[in-house]
Amino acid sequence: MRIKMSALGLAALAMFAGQTARAATTVDGSITVTPVAVVSLTLTTTFYAFGSVDVNTSTKSITSLALNNIGTVGATVQKNIVTEASGWTAQAAAGADQYVLYAAASVSASAPGDAGFSNAASKFAAGLALNNLTNTGGAVQTTLAATSGTTNLWYKLDMPTTSATQAARMITVRYTGTAQ
Repeated sequence: MRIKMSALGLAALAMFAGQTARAATTVDGSITVTPVAVVSLTLTTTFYAFGSVDVNTSTKSITSLALNNIGTVGATVQKNIVTEASGWTAQAAAGADQYVLYAAASVSASAPGDAGFSNAASKFAAGLALNNLTNTGGAVQTTLAATSGTTNLWYKLDMPTTSATQAARMITVRYTGTAQ
């Protein structure tokens, strides 16, 4: 029996001796996922009151509003006026019953000087259009980080050169966050 097993083993060895070993093969697979992200912007307070301001002058906010992203993903932010002040319209330059509203974002709690609003991009667009939120240096405020992204919003208002009435006005602005 021993001889038969040895002969069988030698026969098997002889059969495979002339063949080369086969290489292993690999295959890759892809797994994809799209996160369901939430962008959630909040303001520490929803209003700022400039108070009484002379016509044909400019004024800046003395305190900021904090814009926070409490969502689960970073967000780019745009701004726009959604409701004009009654009888006035936002424009690129102040004029009769035409005002200019600016917003500048800053991580600093200190009010920016005039330079913080010198870039045209800090103006709210005329015609209720969306435009990017910019920082006090004039660069686009690229993102608010998820869950902890906060920026201070500072405002400047160029009053109309003339106004048809002395009635108090309210301008409603909106900040829109888009997931990164």
